Amino acid sequence: MNPIFEEIINILTRPPGNLTYHVVLTFSVVGTLLAALSNWRSSQFPQGRRMVIGLCLLLAIRLTLFILAGIAWQGLINDHIFYPPVDRATTLISLILIIWMWDFPEPLRLADAATWLLGLLTATGLALSMVWWTNQGGTLDYNGSWPDVIGEAFTIVVILAGSLVLILRKPNSWGFGLGLLGLAFIGHALFLALPAPEGDYAGIVRLFQMAYYPLLLALPQRFPLPAQQAASPAAPPERKRTSADPKLLESFVSLGSNDDPGQICQSLTRAVSTTLLADICLLLTPPDERGEMLLQCGYDLIREENLPGASLSQRSAPLIATALNRGLPLRLPASSTSEDLRTLGNTLHLERPGHLLVSPVISAEGKPLAGILLLSPYSNRAWTNEEQTLIANLGGPMAQLLQRTQALASLQFELRKAQQELEIARTEASELSKEAESLRSRLESLQEQSEKNRLKAESLAALIATQGESRPQVEAAQPDEHKSEDSRRKKILSEPAAPGTEPGYMEGELRLALEEVARLKGAVSEADQRMLVLKNQMAGQTPTDEHYEEIATIVQEMRQPMSSIIGYTDFLLGESVGILGALQRKFLERVKMLTDRMNRLVNELMRLSATQLNGDRAYSEEGTDLYSVVEGAIAESMQGLREKEINLRVDFPESLPSVSVDEDAIKQVLVNLIENAKEVTPNNGEITLHASLQGSDHQKAYILVQVTDQGGGIPGEFIPRVFSRFGYADGKPIPGTGGKSSHLSIVKMLVENSGGRIWVDSQPDEGATFSVLLPVAEVAFTNDAAGGLPA
Repeated sequence: MNPIFEEIINILTRPPGNLTYHVVLTFSVVGTLLAALSNWRSSQFPQGRRMVIGLCLLLAIRLTLFILAGIAWQGLINDHIFYPPVDRATTLISLILIIWMWDFPEPLRLADAATWLLGLLTATGLALSMVWWTNQGGTLDYNGSWPDVIGEAFTIVVILAGSLVLILRKPNSWGFGLGLLGLAFIGHALFLALPAPEGDYAGIVRLFQMAYYPLLLALPQRFPLPAQQAASPAAPPERKRTSADPKLLESFVSLGSNDDPGQICQSLTRAVSTTLLADICLLLTPPDERGEMLLQCGYDLIREENLPGASLSQRSAPLIATALNRGLPLRLPASSTSEDLRTLGNTLHLERPGHLLVSPVISAEGKPLAGILLLSPYSNRAWTNEEQTLIANLGGPMAQLLQRTQALASLQFELRKAQQELEIARTEASELSKEAESLRSRLESLQEQSEKNRLKAESLAALIATQGESRPQVEAAQPDEHKSEDSRRKKILSEPAAPGTEPGYMEGELRLALEEVARLKGAVSEADQRMLVLKNQMAGQTPTDEHYEEIATIVQEMRQPMSSIIGYTDFLLGESVGILGALQRKFLERVKMLTDRMNRLVNELMRLSATQLNGDRAYSEEGTDLYSVVEGAIAESMQGLREKEINLRVDFPESLPSVSVDEDAIKQVLVNLIENAKEVTPNNGEITLHASLQGSDHQKAYILVQVTDQGGGIPGEFIPRVFSRFGYADGKPIPGTGGKSSHLSIVKMLVENSGGRIWVDSQPDEGATFSVLLPVAEVAFTNDAAGGLPA
C-alpha cells in the first residue's frame, strides 16, 4: 500500500486526527438537516417530516461518536475495550437510515418494518460482539476478527439490497443516492478484500465515508419548492392565482339556486377549480368503517367537463386517508413515489397526476365532513402555502353548504320513500275498492240465489215426504243394496245444491255424505280382512285357480265401494252441498289421494289374477305406443312430484318402435317405479326417465326403459330381495326403496308376464336405477309426434 495512503488512514483512525473524520461527517449531517427543515417549512410535504426524523437520528449517532472519541483522546476511557464494536454497529445503522431516507421518501409500512428489523438485528449483533470483545481483555486487534468480518459482510449485503430497491423504485434524484451507496460499497468491499491492518478501526471505510456523506446535501433538494419554480428567470410568467371569469360567478350562483345534491357537488368543485385555477378538483368523503373513501364528483378545468364518482380504499391512498381522518392538510409533489398518486392516476386515467393538495372540510363540531383534492396533471403547477390557506378559509362556508346538501339529500330520500309508500297505499286502496265491489256483487247474487233455494227447499221437502211414503215399496222392488246406493248417489249428483242453500240443509247433506263414506270404508276394510284370511290360508301352499278366483271375487267386491268412495269424495270436493272449510278440504283431498291409490292397487290385483287364471300374457298384436304409455304414467305421478318439488327429466329419442306389451300393465309398472323413486328422492331432487333401443340386425329388438332416483342407493346385500314379496330387512323396508316391497314384486310380475325383464343397479350414496327391457312388436310403430315426450 502507498505510504501516503497509509498515513492518511492512520490519521483517520488515531486521535487527534480521527476528530477530523467525526467533524466532517457531523457537519455534513447538520447541513443536510438544516436544508431539510427549510424545505419542510416551505412545502409542508410529508416527505420533509420523514426526512427530518431520519437526519435527527443520524445526527444523534454522529454526535455521540464524536463525544466518545473526544473523551477517549483525553484518556478518560479506554477506547480499545468498548469502542470498536460500537464503531462498526453505528456505521451499519447509519447506512440503514440513509437507505431508508433515499429509498422510501413516503411512509410505507413494509419498508418501515424492515428498517426496524434491521436495526434490531444490528443491536443484537452489537451486544454479542461486545460480550465476546470484553472477554478477550484487550489482547487482540478488532480488525480481522470474526465479528468484524461478519459485520462487514452483512453491511455489504445491506448496501446491495438498498441499491436494488433504489433502482426499482427510482424516486426523485435517485442517481445521487445510487452514487452514495456505490461509494459505501467500494469502501467496505476494499476493507474486506485487503489484508486486515493492525488496529481496531476500518480506516478505508472512514475515508470513503468522508467522500459520500457530503452527498447527503442532495437529499432535501429532491422535492423542489413551489417558490423556486416561480422565481426562475427563464420560466414563463405564471398564470394568475385568482380569476374573475364569468364561469366562476355562474358556479357560485348555481350553488345557491340548485336543490339537487349531485348538481351542488358539481357546482362546488367547478367553483373551487375555477377560483384556484386547478386542473382537476375532486370532492371526496373521509374513510368509513370499512376504510372506503368515495369520490363524489369532480371537475376538469382544462377539458371543462364533470368527472364521475369513484371509490378509493384506505390502503390504496394511506396519506390522503390519514389527512382526512386527522383533519390536516396534505401536499405531495408530482415526483412523489407514494401509492396515493399512483392510485389517483389509475382511477382518473392520468399518466401523471401532478402535484397534489388535500384540504379537509371541518364542521363546526370539529368532525371531518369531506375533503377538497386538487391536482395539476396538465400544468404541473405546485401548490403554495397561500393557496392552501385560501382553500382552508373556504372550509367553513363549504362545511355549511355540505351539511345543507346532506340534509337536503336526506329529505329527498324521505320524500321518495313517502311517495313510494303513498303509491303502494293507493294501489292497495284501489284493490280493496275492487274487492269491496266484487263482494257487494256477490252478496247481491247470493241473496237472489238464497231466495231461489228457499223455494227449491220447500219443493224438496214435499218431495222427501212423498219419498218417505213410497220407501217400503222401493226397498221391496230393489233388494240390491249396492244398486240402491249407486242410484241415490247419482240422484244427488244430478241435482247439485247451489252455494246459497239453507245452512241446515247443507249441513245435513254433508253429514249424510260423510256417513256414507265411512260406511263404504267399512266395506273396504271388510274386504281387506277377507284378503288377509285368504293370505293365511295360502301360506305355505302353491296358489291354485280356486285361490285366484277367490281373489278375483274379493277384488270385484272391493271395486264397488271404492267407486262409491271416489264418487262421494268428488261430490263433496265440488262443494255441491256447501262450502268446505280449509281443514275439511285438506282431509277430503287426503281421502281422495289414498282412495285413488287403493283403486290402482285393486286394478293391479285384478289384472294379475286374470293373468294367472288365463295362463297367457296380455299384449297387443299391433303393438303399443310407448310414448302414450309414458305420458299417461307421468300425468298420474305429476301431483306427487309437485308436492316434493322433484324435477322429472325425460330422456327419450325422437322416435321408438311400438312394444308388444299390455298398455295398462306397463303404464302401471312405470307409475309404480316413478312412485318408488319419488319416495326415496329428497325434496328438490331429480328423477330421470330414460329410454333407448337395444339389439342388432341378428337379435330380437328390445326397448330399455330406466328410472333413476337420488335416494342414496341400495346396499348390495339387499339387491336380491328388492323384488321379493317379503323384501324387508329385519322388519324394516329395504334402504333405498320406497318401503313397499309388494309394489315392486307386482312390477316384476307385470313385466315378466309381458315378456320383458326387470333388474336394478345401485351406486352407494348416489341412487338406484331400475331397468325394464320390453320386447319390440313385430309390426313396427313410427312415432309421428314431433319432439317425443314433453319434458
